[in-house]
Amino acid sequence: MPSSIDPASLPAYAKAVLSALEEAGFEAWIVGGWVRDALRGDPAHDVDITTIAPWQTTERVLEAAGIEVHETGTAHGTVTAVVSGKPIECTTYRVEGAYSDFRHPDSVAFVTDVREDLARRDFTINAMAWHPTRGLLDPFGGSSDLAAGIVRCVGDPKRRFGEDALRILRAIRFAARFGFATEPATEAALASCAPELAHIARERIGQELQGILDSGRAGWALEAEPSVLAAAVPELASLSQRQWRASACTLESAEALSGGMASDPLLWAALFSAVAPKAAAKAMRKMARGTELAGQVAVLLGELAELRKGHPAAWDEGAVHALLARLEQKVPHEGRSLIFGLATLGQAEICAAEAVGEKGPFPGTDRAAFDVIRSHARLLIAERAPLRIQELAIAGAEVMEIGGLGPGPEVGQVLKELFADVLAGTLPNEADALANEVAKRCKR
Repeated sequence: MPSSIDPASLPAYAKAVLSALEEAGFEAWIVGGWVRDALRGDPAHDVDITTIAPWQTTERVLEAAGIEVHETGTAHGTVTAVVSGKPIECTTYRVEGAYSDFRHPDSVAFVTDVREDLARRDFTINAMAWHPTRGLLDPFGGSSDLAAGIVRCVGDPKRRFGEDALRILRAIRFAARFGFATEPATEAALASCAPELAHIARERIGQELQGILDSGRAGWALEAEPSVLAAAVPELASLSQRQWRASACTLESAEALSGGMASDPLLWAALFSAVAPKAAAKAMRKMARGTELAGQVAVLLGELAELRKGHPAAWDEGAVHALLARLEQKVPHEGRSLIFGLATLGQAEICAAEAVGEKGPFPGTDRAAFDVIRSHARLLIAERAPLRIQELAIAGAEVMEIGGLGPGPEVGQVLKELFADVLAGTLPNEADALANEVAKRCKR
């Protein structure tokens, strides 16, 4: 990990804002995630600035320098500058009062010492300030914790989590993202403060859970912090110890099998692998994860449940074609991607069963069978095999013309029968073959 930050790494658009404030006589620093990520040598994104200038002064100074400014959080001393299309939040040094709603401070007070501002922040690795000339300001040892791989609260962990209970999940997200350990006092406070997550809006919990899933170590998080995640997701709280362990192993295996490229439907389905499909989808909608994503997860979990009932050991091309078509029917335009997620999820469940010492969950379908499903699916997709009636090489108008039929349900019935034969592999999806079959059927 780099021991310092190269001043040249600060983006020009952020430097323009910093320089405008300081040339007007107002101290300013770069703070937050940009400083942390720059010290780690990671790609940095959003740049935040804190300054001694009151927000009204910040706005006046930046506008005088030709910089676009928006009043985005003036109650907390924040305005947002926009340079070259890039937003930079600029906030006056402040301290905060009590958090009676476990989320927002009841009051803020503006101060003149940046160290007081840093003292209100969540974790030491996020409580550093940096300036291209003055260097790093690190009053709480954030750079040491960063180097040691530790997530530690600034000050009293219970107080930090009591101010904003969402920080409980943020701690887990950072630990998962960076592969860090949680400092013992902070770790103890995670479990004791977890019930306070009940005060947090479900959509904000959903955002943090997405971050944990995106870290690639959500399986570790589920196993390492069961009390926190049970409090965050009530639908998981009723799982038995065995189910919880199996879910963690399924999630961890899904992450490993997908090589760090797991899709959102796969990750959420693995998280809810021991939860009923409808309950999982409802939970995701409450967490504002979107109806479309929730629907895909419900379909994956539903198909997984069907596989647990037992399927033929031989997954031939026809069986996989039928499975692809069923997925496409349930989630239009997503069947081709969902089948690979389903195969990975199935193999992850088998790995989880092995880890907890249980029999395979899918009678007649072992780990190798899911590789066969993938192989057939790739071939079918490459051949543009039809997954919907609309993808047949014949349309309703042609059926009417060839069969001498008028508009009505009979045309739809003929198309359904043709599609069933194509899926079964007894009829090729070719215009001439389909036309001949229509002629035969309509003569009978």
